[in-house]
Amino acid sequence: MLINNSNAFCQKDSTPHISSQLENTLNWNAKDSIILDMKNKQTFLYKEGHIDYGEIILDACYIRFNFESKTVFAKYCLDSNNQKIGKPVLSDGSTSTSSDSLKYNFETKKGITYEVKLQEGESYIHSQKVKRQNNGDIHIKNALYTTCDLDHPHFYFKLRKAVIKPDDKIVSGPVNLFIADIPTPLGLPFAFLPNKKNKSSNGVLIPTYGESQGLGFYLLGGGYYHQFKNGKLSTSLTGDIYSRGSWGLSNTTQYKVRYKYNGQFQLSYRNVVRGEKDFPDFNKSREFFIRWNHQNDAKLNPGSTFKALINAGTTTNFRNDYNNISAQNYLTNTFNSNIAWSKRFNGKISSNLNTNLRHTQNGNTGQMIFTLPEIAYNVNRFYPFKMMRKNSINKNFIHDIIDQTNINYQMNTKNQISVNSEDLFNSNAVDLFSNGKSGMRHNINASSSIKLFGKNVTINPSYRLSSLWYLEQINKSWNDNENTVITDTLKGFSQVFSQNFSASATTKIYGFYQFAKFLRGKNDSKIRHTITPNINFTYRPNSHPWSTYQSDSLENMQTYSPFSNNIYGTINSSESGRLGFSLINSLELKKRNLNDTTENEPYVKSKILDNLSITSGYDLIKDSFQLDNIQIIGRTTLWKKVNFRFAGRLDPYQYINGERVNNYQFAVNKKLGTIRSANMAIGTSLKSSKNNKEKYESDKGPKEELDMINANSDMYIDFNIPWTIGVDYKVDYRRVINSNLDTSYVTQSVGLRGDLSITKNWKISYMTNYDFVNKEFSFTSINIGRDLHCWQMSFNWIPIGFMRSYNLNISVKSSILQDLKLQRRRTWYDNNIP
Repeated sequence: MLINNSNAFCQKDSTPHISSQLENTLNWNAKDSIILDMKNKQTFLYKEGHIDYGEIILDACYIRFNFESKTVFAKYCLDSNNQKIGKPVLSDGSTSTSSDSLKYNFETKKGITYEVKLQEGESYIHSQKVKRQNNGDIHIKNALYTTCDLDHPHFYFKLRKAVIKPDDKIVSGPVNLFIADIPTPLGLPFAFLPNKKNKSSNGVLIPTYGESQGLGFYLLGGGYYHQFKNGKLSTSLTGDIYSRGSWGLSNTTQYKVRYKYNGQFQLSYRNVVRGEKDFPDFNKSREFFIRWNHQNDAKLNPGSTFKALINAGTTTNFRNDYNNISAQNYLTNTFNSNIAWSKRFNGKISSNLNTNLRHTQNGNTGQMIFTLPEIAYNVNRFYPFKMMRKNSINKNFIHDIIDQTNINYQMNTKNQISVNSEDLFNSNAVDLFSNGKSGMRHNINASSSIKLFGKNVTINPSYRLSSLWYLEQINKSWNDNENTVITDTLKGFSQVFSQNFSASATTKIYGFYQFAKFLRGKNDSKIRHTITPNINFTYRPNSHPWSTYQSDSLENMQTYSPFSNNIYGTINSSESGRLGFSLINSLELKKRNLNDTTENEPYVKSKILDNLSITSGYDLIKDSFQLDNIQIIGRTTLWKKVNFRFAGRLDPYQYINGERVNNYQFAVNKKLGTIRSANMAIGTSLKSSKNNKEKYESDKGPKEELDMINANSDMYIDFNIPWTIGVDYKVDYRRVINSNLDTSYVTQSVGLRGDLSITKNWKISYMTNYDFVNKEFSFTSINIGRDLHCWQMSFNWIPIGFMRSYNLNISVKSSILQDLKLQRRRTWYDNNIP
């Protein structure tokens, strides 16, 4: 029987099948034709033949199936150019086999294939003949094992005999590495090759060998890796050893429980020995560093979060890290840690509770600050009068004021300990906490909003009450016997409060500048000027008069606050009535859109000046220097590519012999003031049109590795982007004026960064900075990447500076053979940096 147009059999209801003596239904279809030979109990599938039986799927140009023996035979076809098409592809779960021809028995699950290309996860096996046993094992002889997906691979391990345990391992006899069909000296009498997919795997981590001029011959990164609980927990323990006595240990542990939490813990310890004993340059240091990053899933406890970020260790850790090739780690001189828990309370009046354990460490000074703990409780903004009103309809502006009146409350308390890293383990806990600072701060804020003159002017009155609670204060007095000032610390509860009243008014003013008719053209161009004036007034009464004490033997008196050394500081003792004002300007070009035929967008707008603000203030109560410095800040974008920013600060008062006097400069010499500081920055970032920020997609490799690439795309090279370039120019001006000094300081630098694809597979990235004042280049790095198909090459070079180094790495892309690599490097640690 001959059946044409057999695509109809692709549908589930009409697909022919047999189930006799088979565990699952056998379905088949073909694109060209199906021939059923009822006499010999066979069927023939022509052109894009397809058979599926459970997890077993077979696709081929020609398929012959015997109903009686349950045996299938498949092979390729030749096209008009005598090229092979429709090679048989047999898939069984995660195993895929491509061959010239094959035989397979669905009942016994035995088979044999010829001229095979077998895919096992990321690896490929080429063989002339492969046998599949009924237990799923695959026997091969004289095969090639590789991770290169080409029909003629760039490299491979030649296997004499091997057994493939699907989704487990590959056990082989003698193996030998070939590169470009050239045998290498690298060979083994037997081999166990990984073949697990999405399951826990364990194994030895092969170290990297080499030589360091400063530390001797080395083995780096050797150790053991182990996974537990189906990948929920994995850990690796690695070690380093140098011939001149240096050694190190490192542990990295990752954990992830879906819908609960995930994190990573890293601990490293190193014993670094440099120089020779009894020589002046000999030194020995012990370094350790801890990193812990933990985050709870939002679904674990809705309304509650827990996060942890720990970065702590010895101050000189990265300076004495022989494995550190990252300039960012070396340049970072501050490490921060925080363990945070927060809870949200919902209701008519919602609130939040936050608890933090913080740590800050300065790598230059060795100073460490621990905040144990810091607790903040915030009552979110609520509208008390609006909540009490039964009728929500506003009849007049009084109702608007009532509805807009809101209150919020903030409480913050913390205990802070400061200690030098060298003294941390030499001090007991009692001494550390007794020398700490603690306190509590309360803030109550009330505000409202009033709209006047047809809602064109907005007035925002507000009131703030602050209170500071302490358990100690200082007392200063003069000691006639010792002829000095004595500062005593008094224990006991004390509190100080302050309050201020403020109100601000703002509006927007729009204006247009019309061009002359002959300049307008068809576009009818004009410039729109937007002015946002703001005026505010703040009154702060003197709620905390400062104490006085004799400061010298001449009985001169000075003032001080008993709370000036406490954690939240003190309250200003002077009364203030400050009138602040600011003026914000923006300019944009508005012209008729000649390309709009629908009149949905009749005008096109383009920015000329994004922002130009002028800010200052005047204190009505002070008796001198009432006018604040004048701040000028501006920014704009030119040609949609160049960012331009500038800022300046002017002191309106006169200076005589370095002393600031209470006279306006404008009244003396008609100048607006003295420029105390100014800065300007111009930057642009250009890229090719093919650049995009879409997530990367690939079916090569595990999903976890793809997720890591998308999450840290800046750490990888994208060969699909032809080029990018970024230029930044900065200049800063600062003037210092006092009775002994009147000088100006100018810093000026330009930075260049970007990358370039010379060809499809070559990529160069670069970063450098030049200091015009010191006339020298600062940190500079050049990275070269080469895509070698199944291999990759990377070269990192830092040509100048204290991080002067290079690192060359050629390795296989696949994570299965990640230890098959060649590495040559000279680290900055060999530059004998003290």
